[in-house]
Amino acid sequence: MKIFGFLAVVLACVSCTADFLDVKSNKNLVVPNKINDYAALLEETRTMNSASSHVLGLIGADEYFITDGVWQALTARYQKNAYIWAKEVYEGAEVDDWNNAYKRILHANIVLEGLGVPGESDKGEITEWNRVKGMALFHRAFNFYQLAQLFCEPYMEQTAAASQGIPLRLEADITIPTTRASILETYNRIIADLREAASLLPEETENRFIPSKAAAYALLARTLLNMGAYNEALDCADRSLAVHGELADFNELDLEATYTFPSYGENNPEVLFMSYMLNITITNSSRFNADTNLLAMYDHGDLRRQAYFFSNAENRVLFKGSYTGANTFFTGLAVDEVILIRAECLAMLGDWLLAREELDRLRKNRYAAEHFTPLQIEGQQRVMDAIINERRKELVLR
Repeated sequence: MKIFGFLAVVLACVSCTADFLDVKSNKNLVVPNKINDYAALLEETRTMNSASSHVLGLIGADEYFITDGVWQALTARYQKNAYIWAKEVYEGAEVDDWNNAYKRILHANIVLEGLGVPGESDKGEITEWNRVKGMALFHRAFNFYQLAQLFCEPYMEQTAAASQGIPLRLEADITIPTTRASILETYNRIIADLREAASLLPEETENRFIPSKAAAYALLARTLLNMGAYNEALDCADRSLAVHGELADFNELDLEATYTFPSYGENNPEVLFMSYMLNITITNSSRFNADTNLLAMYDHGDLRRQAYFFSNAENRVLFKGSYTGANTFFTGLAVDEVILIRAECLAMLGDWLLAREELDRLRKNRYAAEHFTPLQIEGQQRVMDAIINERRKELVLR
């Protein structure tokens, strides 16, 4: 309760005068000052793992469609606008993707400033101190990364130093003015936070809502791939998979279940970090239709077609394949994506044979055993095309 009371005061202070910020409104509201207080702040899943900042990306994705009549009837203007990629999406309204991400960044900054450097009293808890600092750095980087995907141009080495990135809030004091960093500065900060996080976090965590070294390297690999840094991305993918590289065998899943995968990553060997986006009006089952071009990509014997989709009484094809095992959308990190990153890096670096082997490593766990045959394609471009297709079939609505 002390932690949440403190945060309520911090968030309320956005509209207060500077003088008021120096005064505690309630003597019983205590700033967290112990390592376990800071850990609890970051392990509060409703804030740190739920309502992830992926709404705009999901609405504008091409894995689904809605009918013209459904689109006309939508009352949420930002959903209507984002679906058609309108120039003005929010029309002056609040931007939840932005606000929720910076709320989580605020939590991370509160922890980082509160921890400071380890003192004498912390030396007996240095492992926990490292873990909590690593968690804060990971969460800050995870949210900076997602903001950059939604509100910045794609990373281009030639223009990154001059193109606008995002405001890099690195302090808990919300009264400190901030400016918009460049895209280069934005990505450099994400990478720096993740590298330090990876050096501090435990290799794995039983609770997938809590970040680990494997998750930090997975996000580093994703970030570096976006930047075209294929050697570095490959190294990070290898480091992540060395810690945790187990795939789920779709032959062992109950494909008739309402939701194919276990609840929120429990007993799903692929989940490295659990983050999810809540369902919204436009993707509700009464409106959603799976993209017919995507459905046509699944070969006979590809179990993903049945694991991810089902037909309802109206013969509309709906999605049931979230790694949350619920009607929410998985937005975290998982082994299957890391394998695809590794394959893409290998192909881009010219080792298309090894890249093809990585694809088959994934595909063998996705096809009915009697229908799996190794890929026979040859050459860098054909293997790259196959990787892109596998990404599309595998990472649906992620």
